[in-house]
Amino acid sequence: MRDTIEENVLQWSVVESLPVSEDIKLNNQNSAGHIRNYKTSLRSLAKSGINTVCYNFIPVLDWARTDLKYIDKYGTEYPFHYHAEYEIVYIVKSTGKRIVGNNIEDYSDGDLALYGNFVPHIYRSDANYHSNNSDLRAKAFTLQFSKEFFKTSIECYPEFQKNKILLEKANYGITFNHSSNDVIRERIHNALNLKNLDLLMECIQILSLMSNVKEKVFLNDISSKSDTNNTKIHG
Repeated sequence: MRDTIEENVLQWSVVESLPVSEDIKLNNQNSAGHIRNYKTSLRSLAKSGINTVCYNFIPVLDWARTDLKYIDKYGTEYPFHYHAEYEIVYIVKSTGKRIVGNNIEDYSDGDLALYGNFVPHIYRSDANYHSNNSDLRAKAFTLQFSKEFFKTSIECYPEFQKNKILLEKANYGITFNHSSNDVIRERIHNALNLKNLDLLMECIQILSLMSNVKEKVFLNDISSKSDTNNTKIHG
């Protein structure tokens, strides 16, 4: 992965956080093995020249958060990162490179993607979006929601079965870029005016619409045998 990053004029020097499993947090019978694996991961990062790992130990055993943001700025260039929340990213206005795991490809206006928790990703706008004297401003929506809330809900209700399958597949990164998905983009835009329970319910509706999209594209090979494949799926 490091070679892929550096080939695209980026530098990987920091890891935001190594995921801390629920078994470690609960200190249950499986925690010892998970701690050993955690130490092995730290040593592997050190051997690769990564000497900085941020500490992010958040007890999310019963934590739910839904957060929608609208971004309007000169260029987008966030660090290669991941987080505990699922995330929907809708690019309203921008062009550039999108890196998700080992997948690298161009993105443009209307780009719509869903990422599972701890899926590494970055959006890097083209150079003309980074000039403060330019009329070009990158505009996007990001919608994050807790995996813990949905994990509890989708296991209990059969009505969430399609959403459950969708969120499982989100671990590979999924794009929904067909023009027929404009209704999803519109609902994300309108959700900016919602808060609390209304926003949470709209998030469920958006996921339901995504789960019914017939044509989706995995950004990483679902077999995990290839580094940089796009896999088109139906259903």
